[in-house]
Amino acid sequence: MATSDPAFEVPTATGTIQGTAQFQWNGTAWVAAQSSTQVAGAGLVVVGGGTLNVGGYTPSVRATYTRASDATTYAIGDLIGNTTTAANVVPMTFTVARAASSSGRISGARCVLTAASGTIVLPAFDLLLFRPVDANTPFTAGSYPADNAALVISSAAYIELSAIFSFSATSWRNNAGGVTAAGAVVRQAVAEASGRPYAPFNLVATAGTTLLGLMQAQNAWAPGAVSQQFDFALDVDQD
Repeated sequence: MATSDPAFEVPTATGTIQGTAQFQWNGTAWVAAQSSTQVAGAGLVVVGGGTLNVGGYTPSVRATYTRASDATTYAIGDLIGNTTTAANVVPMTFTVARAASSSGRISGARCVLTAASGTIVLPAFDLLLFRPVDANTPFTAGSYPADNAALVISSAAYIELSAIFSFSATSWRNNAGGVTAAGAVVRQAVAEASGRPYAPFNLVATAGTTLLGLMQAQNAWAPGAVSQQFDFALDVDQD
């Protein structure tokens, strides 16, 4: 039999066909061929007992954050937080990877801003996404600044900053498609702020699947004494 022949079935010692084992020529010897089975919906193939990633996957990655309902005006650089009590502030969590320690790319972010009442005063802010490589990135739990306090980020935390998405006060659209804040709902979609087509992330060092999100005010924003809900969705391609 020619060594260039396709995978074939080998007779057993009794002369019967061994139908469960196939062999193929590797250039030196005949070896058992690996079987492949597609795992439906997972983007993975089982190969010889292991798994192989055969393509990307685009999930719906979302997080919701509700601002504390205080009327103090934000200064540029302040944290837009979920409470005026610093010890209780927590960041948003975005599950961006489909498996622990994996990677991907973020190309955009969308936000729907809803006010509990009244007409929304339009904010400008940056959505900052950090790799949580240790307990101090971007802050130790319980050590975040309070809502409306200055957000001062360390150089070590900045190194773990994966992406910045800048939302402009002049680019919001209301739910009737207008450019004003009429009504209690506005929306905006933005690209990654650095000018790159996407922001890559690699979570090997974190052994996790998430990025942490913080909002930093970029205008003097006077939202009024009413809570606002920020609903974010990230455009993510997972490896």
